[in-house]
Amino acid sequence: MLLSEQFIRVFLLEAFRHRRAMVWMFAVILIGIVLVGLVWPKRYTSYTTILVDEKNIIEPLMQGAAVPTGVADRAKLAREVIFGRKIMNQVLTETGRLANVTTPDEQEEVLKKVMRQTDISNVGRNLIKIQYWDDNPERAYRTTKLFADLFIAESLDAKVAESKAAFEFIDKQVQEYHEKLARAEAALKEFRSANLDAQPGSDADIAARLNALTARIEEASQQLREAEIKKQSLERQLSGEAEVVSAASRENQ
Repeated sequence: MLLSEQFIRVFLLEAFRHRRAMVWMFAVILIGIVLVGLVWPKRYTSYTTILVDEKNIIEPLMQGAAVPTGVADRAKLAREVIFGRKIMNQVLTETGRLANVTTPDEQEEVLKKVMRQTDISNVGRNLIKIQYWDDNPERAYRTTKLFADLFIAESLDAKVAESKAAFEFIDKQVQEYHEKLARAEAALKEFRSANLDAQPGSDADIAARLNALTARIEEASQQLREAEIKKQSLERQLSGEAEVVSAASRENQ
């Protein structure tokens, strides 16, 4: 402690004694910092946050018949979509980065540079942050906005495709249940024609077969009704998704 106090006292005395040199030294350092700041390349960062809706409209309808898309790492999925050729080529073209590029190798270098300058991370349970930096502030903003807009558009398209696939699956089930019902009714009709005197209780075997056919018809009818209800519900929801995509498209335009 005593040595520190003595060192400070000696330093202050020497600084006061050489105060002019100290002032000049401070001025030179300050000017050097200013010059470095002027010539140092500027870096502008732009970012956007996207809220991902984890609710799946087909999950309550499928009842285990189909597995809805699950997302464990949303940022990883977003990177796979955004860094795909489709979105990257569109971003490079619309931001003018390919204007002076003539060879595939140069294009590949530009693409890798943009990927290095882009960071996609999870910032919450349902939040994705897309961040991009550039030496041009306007280009940084445009690139980030394009990443977000194109990712949202791809997500909407995937959602619609998933719902359409579920609709086709349920529609196929409706057709199968309808065919089962028709076959069961035909079998019952054929059985009654071949056994005109067959009535429940007249003969144990005949009654058991008749009851089994009746139960199959009731089961097929119930399955057909449930499938038709699911089909109608998906038709209404697909119509609503189409309106959302149409509204988003008009808003972008």
